[in-house]
Amino acid sequence: MGKLNARKAAALAKDEPHKTADGNGLYSKRVYTKEIRSVIGKLKIDQVTVLDVREVIRRIVDSNRPTIANDTLMYI
Repeated sequence: MGKLNARKAAALAKDEPHKTADGNGLYSKRVYTKEIRSVIGKLKIDQVTVLDVREVIRRIVDSNRPTIANDTLMYI
């Protein structure tokens, strides 16, 4: 992993998770677990392609959840 990717990963690790309606702050984890992990969870950061990201978003949009698709795109 290059220096830039390492810095991005470190910055993301420090990022506070968004609060959910009940205030427990696990929204970003839920989005990753439910939407992202099944498609690209086993790939290294430098292996993820635009097509992989599009597949994640397509699956969510196909399930008629455009708001979740937009939120997921923010976390990718």
